[in-house]
Order: sequence, then structure tokens, then C-alpha cells
Amino acid sequence: MPAKSVREMNKYERKRNSLEAKAFRMVTQILSIFVLISLFLSLGLYITEMISQLATDSVLLTKSAYTTLDQTFDLEKMATDVLEVYKSIPEEVRKDQKSDEYRAYFKDLERDSKYQMLELVLGQFRDSSNVSDVYMEVFDPETETTVYFAEPDRSEYRVWIGQYEEVDQKYVKKLMDSSMETPFHAFFPEGDSIVMTSGIMLDTNKDIQIALLADTDIKHIVKKSGQFALFYIIFISAIGFVIGLFATKMVKKGIVLPINMLAEAAKVYVSDKKEGSDNKNHFENLNIDTGDELEILYYMMTDMEKDLNDYEKNLKSITAERERIGAEIEIATAIQQGMLENVAPNFVGKKEYDLYAAMTPAREVGGDFYDFFMVDDDHLAILIADVSDKGVGSAFFMAISKTLVKTYAKMVMSPTDVISKVDKQISEKNDAGLFVTLWMAVIDLNTGHVTACNAGHDYPAIMKKGEDFVIEKTPHGPPVAFIPGMEFEGTEFDMKPGDRIFLYTDGLNEAKRSDDERFGTGRMLEVLNAHKDVDNETMIQLMREAVEEFAGDEPQFDDMTMLGFTFKGR
Repeated sequence: MPAKSVREMNKYERKRNSLEAKAFRMVTQILSIFVLISLFLSLGLYITEMISQLATDSVLLTKSAYTTLDQTFDLEKMATDVLEVYKSIPEEVRKDQKSDEYRAYFKDLERDSKYQMLELVLGQFRDSSNVSDVYMEVFDPETETTVYFAEPDRSEYRVWIGQYEEVDQKYVKKLMDSSMETPFHAFFPEGDSIVMTSGIMLDTNKDIQIALLADTDIKHIVKKSGQFALFYIIFISAIGFVIGLFATKMVKKGIVLPINMLAEAAKVYVSDKKEGSDNKNHFENLNIDTGDELEILYYMMTDMEKDLNDYEKNLKSITAERERIGAEIEIATAIQQGMLENVAPNFVGKKEYDLYAAMTPAREVGGDFYDFFMVDDDHLAILIADVSDKGVGSAFFMAISKTLVKTYAKMVMSPTDVISKVDKQISEKNDAGLFVTLWMAVIDLNTGHVTACNAGHDYPAIMKKGEDFVIEKTPHGPPVAFIPGMEFEGTEFDMKPGDRIFLYTDGLNEAKRSDDERFGTGRMLEVLNAHKDVDNETMIQLMREAVEEFAGDEPQFDDMTMLGFTFKGR
């Protein structure tokens, strides 16, 4: 994004940030990325193919050489003789393999015609191929070294009989695993080049391990690859520049000019509206005929101007009405949020229990509610409820129900009696026909004894310490104000320190995704049992995240409320 607005830019800056310039930059950038990707792919394929071909040639050479050598020489005995001499050398002498004393041990073998003839034959194979060197070596597992016993090179880099190298375990394992069917390949840096070593392990007894190897210098492949890359970049860059210019002209003619026409018309439209002009045809006379989305945009702008002119007449009254409704919803939302604290200040840090609750309304205001309060010094009341509708009306019905429950709970401690009294009170004046499902419990914080009553609400999830959450199907009566005069039945159970209760409304288990599959109590229990050691606030947050992940982009259709309680005891 440019640092200045369009109005603050000079002519040069506008040109640089124009669609025409951006189109040119975009085309060149795309071409540059294409060039780099295709270049890397081409180079990779080229180098891979060349190296693969050289490796194949090297292996074929070593196999062919082995076939000839195996018929002419006793390779196993020759390698054994070299290894025996190597092992017979004292360790202090062996440390300096360049010394005359060390080399003197192999003088007889160097003069032996068999070894000279072997090097001569290897040299003929080397000269008839593209490899830079062919040689044979025998491996000594005791000292983890490889000892050379045949190498035809006569340059300063010649390896003479008895010269050895220490090798690491990875190299040894890879070499030992090779055979006539699975050749050996490895790459080694050597000066300013890279050497590829290929070869095979000969079929011998387990006591002697002989390798026939060939080295190939792949420096020329890297050099040719660099030349190819340079030519490729220059050639494609030139083509990209020409394509960029052509694409820029096409964009300017088909996109930039029509957009500028629309932008200029919009500018005049805004100016006329500010000045109170009666001009009502800013877009219609542009006659944009591009046959694409810009022409559709032109028609839409024309229709928009007509619609705005018609709508402007009623705009003030509509705005005022919306502001009034919005203010009422904000007030209702603030009232509801004030009535539904997650944890009241005087409930924080209690040693007897851990408690947390939260509601996510489907609209600005919802019909779910929860509450928790001390009935007396020893008894805590918790409850959760779901009003049969949503919106402002259900929010006020919720407020009335919540207030009545708390009022009667202070008078009578039994949840069954509280719900019966609330049912009677609400049913007397309920012209809207609303009702509310309600689950309420009073917990003795000294003993953990719980008295509860369920008025048409979802069954709670109960967890005994050390066990899993399960759905407890206790006596279940009708919702409050659903059937006036119905009797409600309560239940009792005991909680021990570490036991937990999880309450929820059907907005949780009935949450659905795009294929209409519901979240369900099964998934709810999976989340609860996967995190049963976390506190209630964390548990509710994890549950909310699980529902959101399950639903995806599907909008929330019902209020979702949760309350978690953990008994710790006094």
C-alpha cells in the first residue's frame, strides 16, 4: 500500500502506482517466479540425468572389468597378500604411511608382475571410458581402513600398493551392502571439483572384502549447468519483458480506462451530492462496452445511483429507527451480560470448589442463563436454564425467571420446591406462551451432599474423581411454565473431593455443521474426558473451541451456555 493517498500523489507517483504499472510488475514477477522454478527443475533434471548416465557407465565399466579380471587373476589371493603385509607392519611404522620404512614392506608386491599386469589392465579399462580413475581396495575391519592394492594412475595423485585411508561407518556400511546387483555410489569434494565414486563389492569369502571402484570428475557437468542457466535467464527475461509490455497495453485498454471513467464519474457524483446538485445521471452516459465484469460493474453503478436516489428520501427515518432499535439491543445486552458473570468476585479463590460459567448467545441477546450463589454459609446453589425462544423477549423472560429462582431459593432451600414456586408464579401471567428448561442443585459444602431438580433440561455430565464423565439420567420433569400445575421430582447424590459437574444447554450438543450432523453428547464427553484434569475455565474454553472447529463456517443457531463445578470440600 502506498504511503500517500491518491490525492496527495504527484503525476509521477500516480503513474508508478497505477494499475498499468502494477500489471507490468505483476506479469514480470510471475514470469520471474516461473523462470526460477523452471530453471531449477530443468537444471535438476539435467544434472540428475547426466550423473545417472555417468554412474551407469561407471558401474558397467567395473562389472566388465571384474569379468575380465576374475578370469585372469586370483584377486582374492592378491588382496589377501596385501592385507597380510599391512597387518604385519608395526603400529608405530604404520602411522606414517608416507615413510620409506612403511613403503619398504610392499616393495616385493610392487615388483610382482601380477600386480603390475593388474594395474595395466585396469588402465586399459580406464582409458577406454569417461572415468578418471579405476582402482581396487581391500577393507580391514580391525583398523576400519581400506587398503589400496591396484591403481593404474601414474600422476602425482597416484595411490600405490599398501596406501590406506580411514573410513567412517556410514561409508563402510554402504560399501559392504553393495554387490553386483546393487552397486555403490558416493560423492566426495576434491579441490574445486566433485568426484563421484561408483563400484561393486566382489563375490569373495567373508574373511576378505574387495571393492572395484571407479572415480568420475563431474566438474564439467556443473560448468555446463551454469552456462545453460545464464543463457536461459537472459532468453526468458527478454521474452518476459516483451510479454509484460504487451500485457500492460491490454490491461490499460480493457481495464484501466473503463475504471478511470467510473472513478471520475464517482468523483463527480460525490462532489454533486456535497453541493446538493440535482444531477442524477453520473454513470448512465458512460456507455462502457467491454463485455466483461467491468461492464457489469458499470450497470451496477448505474442501478446503484438510481436506487440511492430513491432510498435517500427515506434514509433519515430509517436511520433513526435503526438507532433506536440498536440502542435498545445494546441496553438489553449490557443488562444480560451484567446478570451473567463468569465468576462473581466473591467466588474467586474458594478452597471448597472451583466454578466457572459462560454463555455465547446466538443473537445480540440470548435466552439461556445460569446462576450460582450462596443460599447460606454452608450451601451453594448452581443452576442453568434455556428459554424456549431467542432475542429480546426471551432475554426479559430469562431475567424474570432468574430473579424468581434466586428469590425463592433464599426462602426454601429445596430445588424441587423452588422450581415449583417459580412454575406457579410464571404460569399465572404468560400470555406469550414462553417456557424454560431448568436444572438446579443445592450443594452442602461441608458434606458434599447434593439435592437437585431437573425441569425439562439436558442431563448433566457427572465425574467421580479418578473416573470419566458420564451422563447421569436422573428424574426428569417438564419445563417450567410448560404444563401449569405439574409436580416436579427431585434427586439426591453425594460428591467427594475431586468430583465434578458439567452443565450445558442444547446449543452445545445440538450444534451442527454444514452436513446437518450434530455435535452430540458423545463428542462432548470425549472433550470432557480428554481434559478432565484442567480447571473449569479452561475446560469451557476447550469445549467452545471444539464446537467451533466442528461447526466450521456454519452459523450458530442457538445460544450455547456451559457451567463447570468441581467439589473440593472443607
